[in-house]
Amino acid sequence: MYSTVTVTPGTAFANGEYEVWTIPSGDYTVTATKVSGTSNAVISGVFFGGGSAPTIPGGLAASSNNAAVNLTWTASTKTGAVNGPVSYRIKRSTVGASGPFTDIKTGVSVIGSPSYNDTTVTNGDTYWYVVSGYQGGTESANSTAVEAMPIAVTKATLVTTDTTTLGNWQQNYGDQGYDMEANGSNVPVGGASVALLNASSYTFLSSTTATNALYNAAATNRVEAVWYSSTAETFTVTPSASSPEVALYLDDYNNGGNPRSETVTVEDAASNAVLVGPTTVSAFTGGEYLVYNITGPVKFVVTKTAGANAIVSGIFFGPAATASYISTDSVTTANITVGSPNGWRSLYGSAGYDIANSASAVAAAGYLSGLPTLTGGTFYVYSPSLDDNTQPYSVIPAAASATSASSGVDATWYVGGGGSETFNVVTKTIPVPQVTHEVSIYVMDPSNVAVIDTINILDANTGNVLATQASDTLGSLGATHGEFINFHFTGHVKIQVVNTQGINAVVSALFFE
Repeated sequence: MYSTVTVTPGTAFANGEYEVWTIPSGDYTVTATKVSGTSNAVISGVFFGGGSAPTIPGGLAASSNNAAVNLTWTASTKTGAVNGPVSYRIKRSTVGASGPFTDIKTGVSVIGSPSYNDTTVTNGDTYWYVVSGYQGGTESANSTAVEAMPIAVTKATLVTTDTTTLGNWQQNYGDQGYDMEANGSNVPVGGASVALLNASSYTFLSSTTATNALYNAAATNRVEAVWYSSTAETFTVTPSASSPEVALYLDDYNNGGNPRSETVTVEDAASNAVLVGPTTVSAFTGGEYLVYNITGPVKFVVTKTAGANAIVSGIFFGPAATASYISTDSVTTANITVGSPNGWRSLYGSAGYDIANSASAVAAAGYLSGLPTLTGGTFYVYSPSLDDNTQPYSVIPAAASATSASSGVDATWYVGGGGSETFNVVTKTIPVPQVTHEVSIYVMDPSNVAVIDTINILDANTGNVLATQASDTLGSLGATHGEFINFHFTGHVKIQVVNTQGINAVVSALFFE
């Protein structure tokens, strides 16, 4: 035997494969031995001589996709005495149509219309491709080169329509930003943006109690106002990087007995390709939201089909932030004690922790994009005369020994009596529907001056209070002098700590689960 070749079962073998040898004169035995599989060893034919090269693959075409380029071409044929399947060599250049070209895949064997999908590309870069055919040890010349640039494909889906939320948008929308005609705009998160084309503005009522009129961000006043066009208006919208949800609010106010009807079409902002729609909206005198998930810049084209004009009242980014109070824990100690042998680490901080005057961290695979940022507060380390760092309320560092309470930390972020301090909590990509997280605010008062804090969880975008809870009188908690106040939350929130009794508002740590 001249040589041994093992054929690995798979797509190439299933579609046929040639094993080619160049051997000196002599007698040889070709033996096929089954090494795996449920059938048997097979040989379909034995051919002698290389012959001439296959024909050059023709009609090479490239289609660009998201992080991929798909190639198709016309199959080569054998030009000598032996015809049959031809293998292909795929070559790529990043320089130009003249190369140089580098093999990115060889041995591409196909039955029927040949194709290859290159997924080793980067969106926005330009590539040139050629293909050659080979069989029996001979190879054709390269095909004509084709050019391609992979691009991120914008996708859009109409998730739902909503006629029950009315003007109370804060209940369900706008966690990542909002833009309302004559009623406020705030789109600060993750690069969200709105640009208006071919439309005018009009305010019907600058203040009203009608429930279909949109609330302002503070929910203190309702405004009935619209962007409008007698034919069609276009909004170029980029979603927040943190959430794909975008909601349009349409409210057919003051139609004069001639109800409006309109269509909403979502187009790719670059190519104008239609992604969703047109979606017909009619009988919307009570107000209606169209809620979409979109993955890139789009155009919302709103076209009048009946009534005076096409109208839109507001655009909202992301679902609503939510929060609820869970419990107050004055039993678990922040330091290592008999009742809490691991301190706070036994229950809190699996997703991250921020401890005054100690190492802080967020879990790499967790939901936080970084540590909270503080406004309005000042850092302070308690006097050693108040504490020797071994008390139950001393916050044990995350990396401290699990058997010693001697290295606890006594520090706080504080603000003077009657004041407040705020921690901005930013999460990573916010899914729809949102995922509920937990935060524990640790407050303690080693100076024993009867401090009471009120904890408010705020919608970071509107400032509205989503949940609130007052602490106990911290100096009345005996030896612990501290407690964990626990909340659930979704979306982008801020934690506001307000002093309601005593000399300061105090927070010693935040823990995230």
